[in-house]
Amino acid sequence: MKDRTVLFSFLFLAIALIISAVFWYSRAEPNSRRVTFNREIAPIIFSHCASCHRPEESAPFSLLSYGDVVDRAEQIVEVTESRYMPPWLPKSGYGHFSGDRRLSQDEIDLLADWVAQGAIEGDPDDLPEAPSFVAGWQLGEPDLVIDMPETYRLRADGSDVFHNFVLPIPNTTSRFVRAVELRPSNRQIVHHANMLTDSTGAARKLDRQEPGPGYAGMENLGVASRPSGHFLSWKVGSVPFAGYPEKAWRVDPGSDLVVNMHMLPSGKIEEVRAKVGIYFSEKVPSDPSLALIQLEADRQLDIPAGEKQHVVTDRFTLPVDVDVLAIYPHAHLLGQDLQGYALLPDGRKEWLIWIDDWDWNWQAVYRYRQPLSLPRGTELVMQYTFDNSASNPRNPHQPPRRVTAGNRTEDEMAHLWIQVLPQSQDDLHVLNEVKARHQLSKYPRKSEQKISLGLALANQGKIDQAAHVFREATSLNPQHVGAHYNLACMRSLLGKTPEAKEAFRAVLKMDPDHVESHNNLAIILFNEGKLESAVEHYRHALRLRPQFAIAHNNLGLALQRMGKLEEAAIHYRRALKLRPDYEVASQRLKKVELELQGENQ
Repeated sequence: MKDRTVLFSFLFLAIALIISAVFWYSRAEPNSRRVTFNREIAPIIFSHCASCHRPEESAPFSLLSYGDVVDRAEQIVEVTESRYMPPWLPKSGYGHFSGDRRLSQDEIDLLADWVAQGAIEGDPDDLPEAPSFVAGWQLGEPDLVIDMPETYRLRADGSDVFHNFVLPIPNTTSRFVRAVELRPSNRQIVHHANMLTDSTGAARKLDRQEPGPGYAGMENLGVASRPSGHFLSWKVGSVPFAGYPEKAWRVDPGSDLVVNMHMLPSGKIEEVRAKVGIYFSEKVPSDPSLALIQLEADRQLDIPAGEKQHVVTDRFTLPVDVDVLAIYPHAHLLGQDLQGYALLPDGRKEWLIWIDDWDWNWQAVYRYRQPLSLPRGTELVMQYTFDNSASNPRNPHQPPRRVTAGNRTEDEMAHLWIQVLPQSQDDLHVLNEVKARHQLSKYPRKSEQKISLGLALANQGKIDQAAHVFREATSLNPQHVGAHYNLACMRSLLGKTPEAKEAFRAVLKMDPDHVESHNNLAIILFNEGKLESAVEHYRHALRLRPQFAIAHNNLGLALQRMGKLEEAAIHYRRALKLRPDYEVASQRLKKVELELQGENQ
């Protein structure tokens, strides 16, 4: 009996110990548990890594299976503990962005524990379903795909290459674009790319002047531009943006997409091609349009060799209320600490972004989860710190050298682009004026900044002031076609017809193929009753740009006045085919058709 009692006592004790162990195991910290790939690690990898680490994407290897991950397990622990991967530069709590790829400390610890415990695969039933991705195009099948007409051969050696590729957009009518997605063929040598638009044919002309595809230079050489307020760019690891359907930008027939690529020679000749997917919106854009505010401090970038903390700043005061939608900080290899914040009129400080360990390889446009509303009078501040010491592992020069501003990787830049939405279109024009004046305060002799100011003034009806600014631009650069053309337009709006006519003729002397000047000179000749001369200039404009809907409409009116009704109707119809919403052409066509019906009765 005594032995049986002792036996039961041992059994009860054993059961109690087991229950206690289970209880305390369930209460234990995660790092004391048995971590498996299928249960704990796969969800982390699928959520934070697989979007890039899969076939045909930017990462050099796939991480979609246990075998893929276990082969690189120690490397994964190393790059996640250092927070090199997944790439996410903004500091936590200083701006709340969509698409945050940052790992929590618990997730980083789980990865380390998994490797320390032997990288166990675990129960197959615990494995979550692998993520599904769209094959190829990340935004889904595009409405239109355009390819580079030719393959570009990048030289083997030397410094950075900036090259512009002109891709005709084959649309037969005006459409509204909400998004574009670029897919370069050789992502190892393309650092980034910006996309711009040109409806004038000027980019094509530059393309024809150089052998091979495209033309050299940084960005656009003054002929192409960003659609108002939009970031159209591609960077390694960045997820393409689906756009704002109600803020889409219009692309007219005959327009070109200009893809400016920044490429880095690899030591051998490389072939580069790219295609672009275009996604249209059926919504007519609503006012106001988006705007980009640029803070930059390139003039302050003269960084002595060995200087560890070189600080540069820029400030911009908002003249109107805005909502901030996205932000894009940019520096090169010496960038270290990048801060952007807003000082509100009531004295409060609102962080826009803070990157305390900048990495040039992983720059991106960051979009806010919710727009930030900033009132008029808010001061936007950019403060960047650069490290040109030998202790900076990213310094391209050892020993360090003096570094100044420039486009090359070994040069430096200090830019902060902020995408905003004003309250109204009038506010947008006010904002554009203040932006242009801000840039002119730094670069008072830049014709392009003068032209930006002149256009902003003209959009507010300040024609006299705009004319004065454009006149200053022509003085700064007597051969600047755009400055002379805009001055001619202002003279026309001011009723100074003889001066306007001579100014348009002067533009055509500098550039005989300037389509807009042919059209505008024809308007003056038409109003003077010189219909034959007007028709000649309209026809010249249309030979240069057959998709120019305004010139078709204007030619139709001139032909109508000359009694050539059938030909006039042809040009009105062409204008409407190109721009279905062209109300003036529609009304004139109806009138001509009634006149033709009367003749036939």
